[in-house]
Amino acid sequence: MKRTIALLLFGLVAAAVAGSPSWRTDYKDAMTYAQKDNKALLILFTSGNDACNQLQQNVFASKTFIYYANENLSLMQVICPEPGKATDDLPKQTKTLMKKFNVTTCPFMVILDFKGNLLGTLSGYSGKSARDVTESIRAIALKGKKITSKDKYNKKEDAQDLKNAGKNMPKKKDAKKKPAKNKKNGQK
Repeated sequence: MKRTIALLLFGLVAAAVAGSPSWRTDYKDAMTYAQKDNKALLILFTSGNDACNQLQQNVFASKTFIYYANENLSLMQVICPEPGKATDDLPKQTKTLMKKFNVTTCPFMVILDFKGNLLGTLSGYSGKSARDVTESIRAIALKGKKITSKDKYNKKEDAQDLKNAGKNMPKKKDAKKKPAKNKKNGQK
């Protein structure tokens, strides 16, 4: 419960930062906003696990995502229990949405059109860059929609996010290249 309150406070503080998109917690409110501006609705199911925290830090706090979300998305955050935790004390809305979208893991993202039709889902977070995740969200959100100028990225902010991508992720080891064989005699 303490972790849930901390996550909710974190979400509210993040929304207060200048330029940050507003994460709603009420489905009807988020859908009304989506309908008003003809935007897709991104519902984020999140808990306090490491993947959720990294997604928040590496993607949702990035200039690339913020720019895209401010122009194109209505955002909703649903706090879920960590796997294996009891769900008896969850709010009715959370239980209903988790059941409706078959949420079994966090983070889990659902993208709806402004009419409430399911466009697609994204599950988990594996350390992808802000641009990659934002592009995945964008590709789903644009299903059946004409691309407009506001659907494009701010290239300067995107370049900065790409430069900073992965700073909080463990480094991957470079794969060793095998020496090429000489075609004539099969030697290395």
